[in-house]
Amino acid sequence: MRIPKVLLSIANGVCARAPRARASNAPKVAGHLQDRFVVHHNEKWIPLDEASRIMYDELAGTKWRAMADKEATLEERLNYLAAHLVRNAPIEGRSPPSMEHRPIPSGDFESGIVKGGGRYFQRDYQSYLTFLDLRIKEADLQDALKKMKA
Repeated sequence: MRIPKVLLSIANGVCARAPRARASNAPKVAGHLQDRFVVHHNEKWIPLDEASRIMYDELAGTKWRAMADKEATLEERLNYLAAHLVRNAPIEGRSPPSMEHRPIPSGDFESGIVKGGGRYFQRDYQSYLTFLDLRIKEADLQDALKKMKA
């Protein structure tokens, strides 16, 4: 079977424009992509803002939901639940401009406020966001929900 010249020239043009990683840089690039887009170490990570929405739904009819519903806005309701979670479950986040997620000691959350429904954290004495891309392991979220429902 012959491949038409038009298709060959298109394929060559696409290959010529494809980004090429140097051999020394490839493992580092692959590591960042794996950390951001793939289940890490066979554990599912849930963004904290999504976890606070899950909590809101799962805690219907509990004192936690009633307390959250006293907040004025939807974002403040989610912030309330996320704030409880960051003080009682292992959380990871990244400190800008780093792209690497690291565990955040729960004591670090005592000196600031969770914002964006759980998307980020800002210390009281800093004008910039302290931690971004907060996340929790799915198993830790389930454990926290069990304790809150009990």
